Amino acid sequence: SWGTSANAPDWLPAYPGAQGQAVMSGTDQSGARGTFTFSSKDSVDQIVTFYEKELPGKGYKVERTMSTRQGAMRMEVLTGTATGRTLRLSVVSNEPNQTAVTAAWEGK
Repeated sequence: SWGTSANAPDWLPAYPGAQGQAVMSGTDQSGARGTFTFSSKDSVDQIVTFYEKELPGKGYKVERTMSTRQGAMRMEVLTGTATGRTLRLSVVSNEPNQTAVTAAWEGK
């Protein structure tokens, strides 16, 4: 089954001051999957640092798996792995004071 809901999983720390949150999630025979998106006026570095500090407390091993900058665009990708779960966070900024985050997760 698939659908939308108002909340991300309880193990995904909510970013302080996040705006325009959207969640899509579902389950199938291999477990739950979903995406969670939001925007913030904070920098890419502030958001990445928040998740690098918060996710280990939820049992995740966190790695920066991609880092790129092209002109005004900056993107960092974090991958978190925990028992039975994978989380990928893409943090992108194209202009000052406007950062978009997409979290995609799968697992039980």
